[in-house]
Amino acid sequence: MTRNGNEWRRGGRSAWALLIGLLAGIGCLSLAQSAHKPSDEIAILYSERAGLPITDTIQSALSQALLAGGVERDDLFVEYLDLARSRDDQQRNEFIALLKHKFANRQFGLIIAVHRRAYEFLATQGQDLFPSTPLIAWAGSVGEPTRVNRSGLRIQESLSPRPTIDLALRLFPHTRHLLIVTGVDDPLFPYLQELKGNLGILPSRLTVEYTDHKNFQQTLVRVAELPKDSVVIFGAYWRDADGQSITPIEAAQQVAAKASVPTFAITWDGDVNQGFLGGYVVDYLATARVIATAATEHMSGKRPLSSPVTVLPAVGQFVFDWRQMQRWGIDSSALPAGSRILNRPEPSWQRDHSTMALIIGLVLAIGLLWSVRHSRASRQSAGQSPADDSSAAMVGIDRVRQHADQLATTNRQLLQLSFVDELTGLANRRRLDDLLAQECQRANRTGQPLSLIMIDVDHFKAFNDTYGHLAGDDCLKTLAEIFSSLVQRPADLASRFGGEEFLLILPETPFHGAIEIVHALHAAIAKCAIPHLSSPTAPQITCSSGVLTSQAPPIRQPRELLAEVDRQLYRSKTEGRNRYTALNLSATALDHAHISQ
Repeated sequence: MTRNGNEWRRGGRSAWALLIGLLAGIGCLSLAQSAHKPSDEIAILYSERAGLPITDTIQSALSQALLAGGVERDDLFVEYLDLARSRDDQQRNEFIALLKHKFANRQFGLIIAVHRRAYEFLATQGQDLFPSTPLIAWAGSVGEPTRVNRSGLRIQESLSPRPTIDLALRLFPHTRHLLIVTGVDDPLFPYLQELKGNLGILPSRLTVEYTDHKNFQQTLVRVAELPKDSVVIFGAYWRDADGQSITPIEAAQQVAAKASVPTFAITWDGDVNQGFLGGYVVDYLATARVIATAATEHMSGKRPLSSPVTVLPAVGQFVFDWRQMQRWGIDSSALPAGSRILNRPEPSWQRDHSTMALIIGLVLAIGLLWSVRHSRASRQSAGQSPADDSSAAMVGIDRVRQHADQLATTNRQLLQLSFVDELTGLANRRRLDDLLAQECQRANRTGQPLSLIMIDVDHFKAFNDTYGHLAGDDCLKTLAEIFSSLVQRPADLASRFGGEEFLLILPETPFHGAIEIVHALHAAIAKCAIPHLSSPTAPQITCSSGVLTSQAPPIRQPRELLAEVDRQLYRSKTEGRNRYTALNLSATALDHAHISQ
């Protein structure tokens, strides 16, 4: 009995030793795995400033895809480097020092660099900025980028205009002249040089002209005077021959507005929506999702990043604008397979909610009548009175009418909501575009003035960073109430243009009337005194505004007016913010007014 007890105790000690060893092994394995698991924090570096359509489109798509992939919002650290406008090496070195100080206590598991300048920034001045952190870079389209000493992944765009040119010549076989609209080459990124190298052999009947030697106004003049057998190909445009900067989206809008010949885009899909017929372009949303997928797979340990970096192509496809297709008589059957068509109208039965309600009501009524007849036959066979059938039928028909009325009411409410911005309660971009088109057409017909006021909240990103996004939402709601109070007439409209930008549409409002409204607007914002201690402009919320008044003749288009009022807003922002800049297109001499609040 004693011997068996000793053996049991020795066996128990062996079992405990085995269990402890197993647990220690599991712990070591877990430590080893955690040592190889990257930090959950991701730094996203954008080449340009916030507020540009390209930057905002990518930022929104990339953030949403990362969050959907399981990344926590608090683990995303976004920096807008604005490298196109800051070219001084000393300034960039100081910026590196600032980033090192700002993120001194962070251990990023991944850096995402969006576009070529951010990539080159890390490869040159930023070599020792988190040097061991892997990199996923959207490196643009031009040439072979500088090599980085990091593991990672690089998304490369293919700069080849040939698919678009070949399609343009097929759709418009009588084309004899090709105008390729670009700005001047950047010494770091010889875009035009590479584009010319990718043209290949073109038909001998075709003459090719470039605009890099012209300033932007000369380019617009040339676009407007092109002969009918011409086609315009729009490339990248940041700076003209005189050194003047212009945002690509603004350049695209104005080129498309001036052209009386077919226009095509060869850079990104957002250009197509500015008035171009179409083109083979980079699908920015799809490419952003590719980057987000690679990032989330890396952060979860499913996708190790290699050194040297792996190169993947950006997502490209043919994209076309339905409105321009109608203008030029292009049928969808003539387009390449898999083409994406923007702005295609919904069938009327989908667009008209009341029609849908009527159709559904009729279907229900037919079904009910069939049911009544069926039940009548059943009751007659059972010996019941026909009066019971009539009562049942009337009750059923009343119910059908009630359901149809409820459905029509619901659809009217949905239709109304589809024109309202959910956060601010103002008109949304869809309603804005519809009304502006109507009022522009009416102003062209009647010769009455049409005024626009575009408003941007100064340093709103800094406000969100300081006070939080909920406070930012409350701020926008308060400003929306101010804007709503300023549009008193039924035809006036206050709308949210996008983000922290708003637009007031003021039909039949002359220049002096618009100036009075913008004065009242800035006074009301100042009176609210919403604190903004992180603003370099003022210790409270301020806004910059652009004012535009137009009166036919000449006839103006909505896109033209939006581009012009946006230009006035841009001037207010570059000249110090918290002010407005106004332009009166209806005056014999251009009338500018600058007011500092």
